[in-house]
Amino acid sequence: MRNCLLAVGLTLALAACATTAAENDPSKGGFGNAVAGVLGGQYDERLHERKVEADRLALHNADLEARSNALKAERDQLSLEISKVRNRISQQNARIAELESRVRESSSMTDEERSRLARLSSRAADLRQHADRMDAYSTAKSASGVRDELAELEKESNALSSEFDMLASGVR
Repeated sequence: MRNCLLAVGLTLALAACATTAAENDPSKGGFGNAVAGVLGGQYDERLHERKVEADRLALHNADLEARSNALKAERDQLSLEISKVRNRISQQNARIAELESRVRESSSMTDEERSRLARLSSRAADLRQHADRMDAYSTAKSASGVRDELAELEKESNALSSEFDMLASGVR
């Protein structure tokens, strides 16, 4: 009987030590859990799973970093393009100011030409303000949206230059 009780007691003690893999997490405490996890291989499995997850996250972070750098480079390129357009518009504004000065001295310019010059001057100022606004919100828009708007701004600037050149050729 005594041997039987001893056998039942040892069986209960061993059953208490036997746990599932989820219970063998050393971070949840218990020496028995830690020993069972190491001996049963669950500890190594957990380490491997965490390493795989860490490697996956590192690759994801590297991908995000590369995309971030590409977007920064694209934003810098767009800012450069906007700056070029803004400089061109500034040059147009300077040419218009010079023409206005010549007009004041010229008596050969008609009222219609003076009116056209005033409209050109107003359009050039509007283009400059548009370019300034583009630079401010270019980081919030998609690159293709900014490029489309920049192309439209360039088109308007070219048309303005053509009209200005036609008007300037008639003023002496």
